[in-house]
Amino acid sequence: MKKGVGILPGFVLLILVLGCDICSWAQRLHDSTADQLMQTTETRFKELTAKDHDAFAAAADNLKSIHEHDLDILREKNVAKVNAVINRLPFQTWQRFLDRARLKRRQLLGLGAQDPDFPGESEPDLKQARDQTNKNIENLSKELTSAQAEAEKTLPIVGDIEKAIQNIIASGKIGQADLETIKSEAQKVPNVFSSLKSLANSVTQPEGLTPLILDARLRRLKIEQERIDLRLEYKRSEIQALTDLRDRIAIVVGDPAETGWCDPAPAEASNLGLFRYFLSACPKPALATCREGSNVNGYGACPKEKIITTIASLAKASHGFDEDALGAREGLTDLLSILGFYTSTIGTQQFLLESADIEQQYSATLFQLRMLELDSEEHVIMLGAGIDGLAIYEKGGIRSEDMGHLIQAAQAAAVAAIAGRSK
Repeated sequence: MKKGVGILPGFVLLILVLGCDICSWAQRLHDSTADQLMQTTETRFKELTAKDHDAFAAAADNLKSIHEHDLDILREKNVAKVNAVINRLPFQTWQRFLDRARLKRRQLLGLGAQDPDFPGESEPDLKQARDQTNKNIENLSKELTSAQAEAEKTLPIVGDIEKAIQNIIASGKIGQADLETIKSEAQKVPNVFSSLKSLANSVTQPEGLTPLILDARLRRLKIEQERIDLRLEYKRSEIQALTDLRDRIAIVVGDPAETGWCDPAPAEASNLGLFRYFLSACPKPALATCREGSNVNGYGACPKEKIITTIASLAKASHGFDEDALGAREGLTDLLSILGFYTSTIGTQQFLLESADIEQQYSATLFQLRMLELDSEEHVIMLGAGIDGLAIYEKGGIRSEDMGHLIQAAQAAAVAAIAGRSK
């Protein structure tokens, strides 16, 4: 009897090893410390990646503030430039004014002339800018057309892959039909979207056929689609910005091929853009001549006469209601208009041209920032899936209370077995 009782602990151990489906080499003991650590890590990771702590939103706001500050600086610079020109302009001679206007247009066209108002200051080369802009618009338009065509074919394919993944996750079963759909559709993804194709092909890998990993890859597929949409959107905005710049150049300086000025005057004044308004200040051969033998301009002024003198003469002659007074009043209005156009050209229009470059830089930087945000979201998905998997793993294992239940069950089984033998 004592001998039978003495072998009980060994028999219990044998029952535990051979009779239980949770074997010592197949299962591990639950580690409460590791479990708590993973729960804490999981909670803090979710807090860190929450939208309330979105570093990219803050970065976008900072970028916008810097962009607006750059525009403010440029605006202040142009206002100061316009004020300086306005203060000096009335005291210049008509010849000086025409020379400055001609040089200003040549300088804006990048034809080697210095800025007549601010010598030595660098200005945009609009002739080169126009030619390069046309090339960029053409190349980007081709790229956009091609990318849109590929995207239109690809997005329905990805939709079928996502639907198959969702079926697996919802049912909890890996159906052969869904696997075949994913495999066949992944092969249809164009090579131009290499990242998307690689991700789609990885879905059916054996190590990825778990709900947790499938869900992560489903979300990564959606992010890859956002990347495609973002690239298309950026190309469209680039084309629009370049088109606006090209149109602005045409408005300001006209056709760069047109270099005529007062002598000989251009065949079509509109080819000079806004500078066509200054041709009325050119000497007119059909009008009266000055003492030095030169012709007067459309305002009856000689080339060496100061603009302020002409303004005063026209203002004085405009009193009354006879034909001469009305003509003088009309001439004074036109004269003040072309002076306004000159300051507009070097101020407002040049600001718009220079700010277009700042806008393009801002758009490019914002695009890169948004791409980085998508990269970060993808990394969060991958890291989150890993952390969730570890948390689930650490929640498992045989706990101490489970071991007590197992030992009690084994003892009961052993007693029952011994009782059976004694009978």
